[in-house]
Amino acid sequence: MILTFSWNALDAVGRFCVLLMILSGLLHIPLFWISDASWESPISFRKPILFGLSTGVTLWSLLDAIQRMRPWPIDRILARSTSLILLLEVALITLQAWRGRASHFNRLTTWDSVIETLMWWSIVFASFVVFLLTIRAWQRNAWSGDSPAMRLAIRWGLMFLAISCALGFTITNLGFMNLTLGRPPEVWPPKGVLKFPHGAVLHAIQWLVILAWMCDRFHARWPLWAIGSAVAANGTWLAFASMQTIRGRGRWELDPGSTAILVVTVALTVGSLFLATYARSRSSPFKTDDR
Repeated sequence: MILTFSWNALDAVGRFCVLLMILSGLLHIPLFWISDASWESPISFRKPILFGLSTGVTLWSLLDAIQRMRPWPIDRILARSTSLILLLEVALITLQAWRGRASHFNRLTTWDSVIETLMWWSIVFASFVVFLLTIRAWQRNAWSGDSPAMRLAIRWGLMFLAISCALGFTITNLGFMNLTLGRPPEVWPPKGVLKFPHGAVLHAIQWLVILAWMCDRFHARWPLWAIGSAVAANGTWLAFASMQTIRGRGRWELDPGSTAILVVTVALTVGSLFLATYARSRSSPFKTDDR
């Protein structure tokens, strides 16, 4: 399978939750287009689309990571509870969109407060699972199989996901602080986008796992260097997003320093793709035999 995320290894609960979230995200795309709400509006169908697709793919990656590591007795409970908790979060966000209410930073009514509180604790639980899996993945005896490149990809993918979760809590606290000061909760003055660092490496795990699959598929000469280059690219991209936000700049409000970081990020990304497809045999970069 080209995405290398094992579907057959997931149990029925995990498959159901992943499918439902991804389908929900896809089905809300035409609803957004026929509505007259802007993409940035907090009550548009943007959030059901983004959270449905993003959370569905992230859950798939987490479940895949669990089944790749040496089993723990609580793995089934961990996987199923995480699946249901994340499905609940996406359902609540979708419900708020259909109610025409903001899903985040909204405690105007009792129902809004209840929904946001449930979402908060859902994220707390899911983040705990991410932190637990990250620690587990870096243990020496965590793996029962997979290539060194795939192990390194999942380890760093989970690490970046854990960082994204931590940044999510940070920007939430900063958002509520903004509200108390009478400022928009999504912006760090004057134009910094608070969610930019949180989302910058949220999906690094998918990119790194696909790259590791390419290393295995093309019998890369230097697979660990390929993953290392991609990890560095994600690190510089996160640094760029954080720097732009902290300085109160828009995403693409560039200066020489931020431009240099972007150039390094692109160079590292291109380098990782080259290394992933440069095969052991020099006769062809896409040769797949073991000669």
